[in-house]
Parts: sequence; C-alpha cells; structure tokens
Amino acid sequence: ELKAADIPDLAISFICASGAHGALSYLDFHKKLGAEVMHKFPVYNHNPYENCSYVGQTSQGTKLYVNSEVMSCDLKIGIGSMAPHPQSGFSGGGKIILPGVSGMDSIDAYHRLEIEARETGRGNIVGPGNYTENPLVKDFNESARMASLDFKIDAIFNGKGQACALFVGEPQTEYFKAVEFAASHYATRPVPDTDIAVVNTYSKGNEAIIGLIMGIMMLTEKGGDLVLIMDCPAGQVVHYLLSSFGQVAKGRLFSAVNFQLPWIKRMIVLSPQSEKSMADWLAIPGTVWAKTWPEVLETLKQDYPHGAKVAIVPDGTIQYLSDMGASIMSKKFLE
Repeated sequence: ELKAADIPDLAISFICASGAHGALSYLDFHKKLGAEVMHKFPVYNHNPYENCSYVGQTSQGTKLYVNSEVMSCDLKIGIGSMAPHPQSGFSGGGKIILPGVSGMDSIDAYHRLEIEARETGRGNIVGPGNYTENPLVKDFNESARMASLDFKIDAIFNGKGQACALFVGEPQTEYFKAVEFAASHYATRPVPDTDIAVVNTYSKGNEAIIGLIMGIMMLTEKGGDLVLIMDCPAGQVVHYLLSSFGQVAKGRLFSAVNFQLPWIKRMIVLSPQSEKSMADWLAIPGTVWAKTWPEVLETLKQDYPHGAKVAIVPDGTIQYLSDMGASIMSKKFLE
C-alpha cells in the first residue's frame, strides 16, 4: 500500500521499539524482519537516553519524550504483538510508543504508575490480565495519540510462537478489540492442590523471570516447590531501568525478587547457562540452581519419594491465570 501511494523505499525506515531494553544486533533484526527487509530498508535501534523530543504531558503527569526520528515521520505505523504483561495487563496498542520509543525519564514515570497503584492498595488493577482500569494502559493510549501514531498492527501468537490472529487499525480501537480476544486466548486455569509447579519460559525466553508469576500463582495455600526453566542461549535481557549492573550499580527501579513467600517451599531454577548476574535479580532465599533436568528430578525426589501432583506451564511468559487465579494472587499478597 505504501508503494501504491508512491512512497519510495528511501522514505521508509524501521525503528525498534525496545524501550529500556538493550540494543539489538544485526542478527536479531535479521531474525525478526528477514533478509529482504534488511537489504531494502535502514533499521535502527532506539536510544532512550538521547534524541528524544518533548511531546507533552499525559493526564497522569508523565512528561512524554519520544524518539526524534519517529516524531519526524509523516506516517507512523506500529508493528507488534499482544501478550499478557506483568505490569500493564497486556502489551500491544500504544505501548509501542510508551515505553517503546520514549525517553528514559518518560519510561521511568510510566513504570512508577504501577508501583504507585500497588502502594496505594490498588494492586488489583495492575498485573497480568488487568487492563480495564490499569493506569499504564491509560498512559500508553494517551501517548500514542499525542505522538500521532497513525496505525497499529498486533499479532496474537500461539505456544509455538506462530501468529494465529491479527488485529489492525486505529491504535486505541485496535487495542481494545485485540485485548478482548487475548484475554480469553492466553487465559489459564489454576490446578488445585499442586505440589510442584514447573514453569517453562519460551516466547520471552530472555525475560524468564516473568514466568515466576505463573509459578507463584499455581501453587496452593498448602505450599509447594516451584521449578523455573530458564534456557536462553543469548542470555537474559538487559533492562536499563530494572536490571542490576553490579554489586552497587543498579537500574533506577531495580528491585530484587528476594522475598520469602510462605507457600513457596523451594525455588529451583533450571538454567544450562551460567549467568551469575541473574542471581542479583532472582534472589529468593534458598534458591537451588541446576544445569540439567536430572539434577532437578534428584532434588525433587528427596521430598516426594512417592510421587507428587505437578502443574506444568508450557510458557509462563505468555500465560496468565483467569479471574479466579488473579483473585487468589491478590489475596495472598494482601495478606
């Protein structure tokens, strides 16, 4: 359609909406876009620390700075996907603008909306699956309008990473149509009386820590063991806002997962890669790190010599519990 509108290839460029995540390589872009696109068009990383133009302030007070190259374009088309998100409920829609191509101060303010909601007793409006009253959704939808995002494409994908539904159109309208489908598509029911929850992390293998949420919610009040499979040869994602960069050097909103939950008897991380820095982030006391599945089995058999009831989550990075599970989770954390 761009070609039919006489827009030349030289006028088209791609900008990766990486937010506060680390820069992507040529190989990353090649996997995502393919050889033909890489040959015909320039593809750029987003830099949240420089070259961001002030656009205005959202109704919740976020001062919005957006990638200057994006703002210089006459036509802005967002290409992305939608999946459950640990803060905004679901990704997709205007999230490609904020935090996608926004400045670090804007990204910081956006993330603090979730923290504020939890600290003021409104934790039930944020988190996986919660989008109707979510302040982050309101912020990124406003930001998309302010930045004049013209058109948005969101794919819904299956457990193999294949697109199985596509939603396109005006960003906010498209978002709410897509999220109706996504809310049902990705929903998972809890398994009663689980002794062990085994959570695989596939779609977002480099953000394996997201899988913790599903594992924690799958375990029942009586408690149990949580096994998190973290197997990504490229390693875990760099997040300049949330990651650890040393013993004293941390991202602005770094917060270690170091709390002891009474219903988690033992945390086991299966990770063939020796990525020691992840222990800064994933620091639940008593965590057992294993490199192979036989090691995990040997550890579990010590406490379950006669068998156990196991809940297996194929992909904890894109599954979320239905309303029943969400209410259980809220109750646990409120207590």
